[in-house]
Amino acid sequence: MASGGRLVYADTFPDASTSARAAGTQAAPSLPPEATFTLHSRPGSRHTIFLDFDGAEVSDTYWNHASGIPDGQYDGFTLDGDLSTFNSDEHAYVQETWRIVAEVFAAYDVDVTTEDPGPAAYDRGGVADDTYGDHVLFSNDPDSGPICAGCAGIAVFGAFADPTEEGTNSLEPVWVRRQPNAFLAATVTAHEVGHTLGLNHDGVTTATSAQEREYYSGQGAWNPIMGSGLHGIVQFSNGDYANATNKQDDFATMAATGLPLLPDDAGSTAATATSLGARTSSTVEGVITSRDVDYYKVGPCTAAPSVEALGNGDGSALDLRAEVRRADDSLLAFSDPASAEVIPGGFAHRTATGMDAPRISPAGGAGTYYVTVRGVGNGNPLTTGYSAYGSVGTYTLSVDGCAASNGAAPDAPASIDLTTSKGSGTLTWSAPASGPVPTGYRISGIAGGPVEVAAGTTTRAITVPGGYDVHVAVAALNGSGAGAPATLTRHIASWVPTTAPAVSVTTSGLKATIRWTPAANPGNAYLSHWLLTVDGRLLPQTGPTRSATVTFSSYGTHTVTLAPEMEAEPARDGAGAHAQGPGRRSALGAEDRHRLLRHRRRPGHRDRAVGGSGEQRRRRRHVVPGGRGADRGRQGGRHEGCPAPCPPAPVPTPSGWPRAPTGSAWSPPTSRDPRRPRRTPGPSSRGSARPGRAAQTTDSGSGFCPVGPTWISVPISGHTPQS
Repeated sequence: MASGGRLVYADTFPDASTSARAAGTQAAPSLPPEATFTLHSRPGSRHTIFLDFDGAEVSDTYWNHASGIPDGQYDGFTLDGDLSTFNSDEHAYVQETWRIVAEVFAAYDVDVTTEDPGPAAYDRGGVADDTYGDHVLFSNDPDSGPICAGCAGIAVFGAFADPTEEGTNSLEPVWVRRQPNAFLAATVTAHEVGHTLGLNHDGVTTATSAQEREYYSGQGAWNPIMGSGLHGIVQFSNGDYANATNKQDDFATMAATGLPLLPDDAGSTAATATSLGARTSSTVEGVITSRDVDYYKVGPCTAAPSVEALGNGDGSALDLRAEVRRADDSLLAFSDPASAEVIPGGFAHRTATGMDAPRISPAGGAGTYYVTVRGVGNGNPLTTGYSAYGSVGTYTLSVDGCAASNGAAPDAPASIDLTTSKGSGTLTWSAPASGPVPTGYRISGIAGGPVEVAAGTTTRAITVPGGYDVHVAVAALNGSGAGAPATLTRHIASWVPTTAPAVSVTTSGLKATIRWTPAANPGNAYLSHWLLTVDGRLLPQTGPTRSATVTFSSYGTHTVTLAPEMEAEPARDGAGAHAQGPGRRSALGAEDRHRLLRHRRRPGHRDRAVGGSGEQRRRRRHVVPGGRGADRGRQGGRHEGCPAPCPPAPVPTPSGWPRAPTGSAWSPPTSRDPRRPRRTPGPSSRGSARPGRAAQTTDSGSGFCPVGPTWISVPISGHTPQS
């Protein structure tokens, strides 16, 4: 729907309330209550999805201006109606919602967290601000009703990394209404975050209802995240099911919108397999991306190893297949049960089965073996099945019985360093200072996946992406496997490409259609808009635009010029670099993958007081001296020597979206609860403290700054008709 000049998705989902388990019968929390609001999936990432369950200040934002909701504090999530405490069921709901959302985005460099990092972590203050993300508010506050009456969630399209998101242009929060259980809450959250990352709805052209044409409810045991259904297997999609309305490549779109994929964490062929050595048992925690296969080399073994691969449980999109292969890469045995779904009592959704790869123990003699893990589909995606496209997520691989005893792996390299120049980098390291002599090294966290090199090699040329962090690890190898890695994290500033866009022109009489294709943008500079000039007349075009039609007043030769207005970060002379030495791992070390049940208390954090069902719900405070709000604060403002900011780009006209049917998960009350005091407008949350939260500062005066535009001239000729 159109609201305030932005494209906004107000989403509806099937009514699940009749089969939902009642409040008070949620599964027990899997973690202690004190961990509920300190959960992090990837601590240290510059990209954040903050799941906010205890209410938030919403003042002077897009929602206040576009929907007219009052400035002030908005209530958070509750199952029992008591906003003063979180009971055991509510802790379980929050923990499970976080676990599933973290699993959905496990292949990306993003921290899904329940700990408030402050607005500087998710509101982007300009292209030079590389710290951004989403603030997801779980709230049924009646005062938020004007935003969307009867929807399950609502978000601003493309807001995740929008560099104009500051001051009154803040596009946060994403709103998620209460759902019958955590699985559905996580599904709605993933759907809404998908919109902020540029994803459109997945529908079906042949549906008889408008709801199904807009939101596909799925087939067999499967439905797309950007549709809406209650199936047990919920995945991102590229529209490869029958009669799809949307062929968008979800993973590529999210990466292009500002959420970088993690580098592959294992080799993808026998020739590039990740070595596990010869051990009695090995455990590997990995991530499968779309149509990825992870290869591991095991041995020399005394016999064929026993293998199993397990996913992350309910809500995981990863349908696993594990294989044991011989030294010549021929298949020896595999584990890949057919997936399906069951309907457990009291749930408002189905639960997937057959997603893990149970243990196999093939017969085989001494020698070297390969073990592979991949995500697979099931059945025919044009009928009742699904393809391997959306089968992504985390897994734990166990390899047992290769050797009778374990040797000692090498120590970590003594040092590690990285020098960069735009897209090129040189990684160097030194041999371990003591311990077993390495026979080689494994380099992880680089484009193309891990690489293993000979022991005499201590340098490697790598490609680095502009505008993002790189997290590199080097581990020493021998016949017993890999030792602890030395790790390094470095931010790579974005840069503007020097190659001109490709332009073509076709004419028909006095009308000309101009089409263009942007140049490759390896530095991930932000494309603000295009300056199209026709015979000296300026016709600005939005960044996504790729064509324009003009009509001339006369025949002859006319001149068209096209310039991309782009912005990049200033170089920081190594700012943000962080290396760790022997035996230590950074928060994003390539060997440290499986974090979905990890919780971390940060310095200065004040926990909620815990006292069973009568726990006092206090607003959590997050004050980290020199932490994210300080060293990763906004870096907006003009670059030194830049001209005045460009005028803002025109905003495309949005289209409308359906509302929820009667009986959906939430609808605003017809009258206000007289026990709740009327909200009074509060101060802006920009530059002032949200009650109970740390004050955040915002740079003013930042804006688009053109950097190095390239120009192309194209002549257009016509002929005056002869009389």
